[in-house]
Amino acid sequence: MNIEEIYSHHLKDLVFQAINDKGDYLNFIKKFRLEKLRQLSSYLLPQMQVLDHEIDTFVEKFQPFKDSKLIPGDFQTIRQKETPLLHEPSVYKISLSNTATEEILSLISNSHLHQLIEKIFSESNFKLGDRRYRSTSSKNGTFIEGENTSIFRSFVGICHELGHCLSERNYYPEYIFQNDTEKSETIAHLFEEHFSYLWFQSANLSNVEWSTFQRKVDQVNFKFFKIELEILESVMSKGSVNLLDNQFDVLRESMFSTPGYQYIFAKASLERLKINQNMHNDRHFFKKNYLGGN
Repeated sequence: MNIEEIYSHHLKDLVFQAINDKGDYLNFIKKFRLEKLRQLSSYLLPQMQVLDHEIDTFVEKFQPFKDSKLIPGDFQTIRQKETPLLHEPSVYKISLSNTATEEILSLISNSHLHQLIEKIFSESNFKLGDRRYRSTSSKNGTFIEGENTSIFRSFVGICHELGHCLSERNYYPEYIFQNDTEKSETIAHLFEEHFSYLWFQSANLSNVEWSTFQRKVDQVNFKFFKIELEILESVMSKGSVNLLDNQFDVLRESMFSTPGYQYIFAKASLERLKINQNMHNDRHFFKKNYLGGN
């Protein structure tokens, strides 16, 4: 049994165990996470404390966060208990005219990236019913796994993973981050949000709900970053910690499958928000700087 297997094949059992705060899967994950956090704490904690200050400073000045706060109704519920899983916005259910990959390629028909992205799609493993989007490394380069349908949710998932693929194939060497993982997640967040804006524009639809949802994604990223920061500080000072003060933290897969990744998510959200500020001065900033378009 491993973490990947639990989240891929035993998620329903894990949810039930989280509700009851006991069970083999839950205990395995808690033990795994505590061990990994102890390994990370000495070098990651200082970085997280610096980022925490940067986030607080930025958010205080960023109007969208003052206009849109997380509320209990933003989250899915299981047996009337809150989980850290945001409700999917209604726009996720919008029907596309073509499959998600065809829509993406049509949006970049005049970009020099068209051929490369077409190649990535041809090498990807799209399977109907596979809603767990992910990027997977191979000897030929990173490719996408998940379903490719004519629903907007599929478009969003593929756009996010496409950002990972292009970053991990080193398409953006000029963007300097502390490490490749930070760069990859930032570009994936950026692709997910702004490729979607291009689609809304082409379909002549409002993007207000989508934009609001993306800011809530950022808030959730910051929320769980701060939770993990508090846990790491506790691990450093006490050597032990209650990993499930909110038992539903376990349902945010990255909290347990990849301890320390909340730092990466929070960093990606912060960098994306900084890039978004450029959009106020140049609404074509994303297309020109990331898609090679005009």
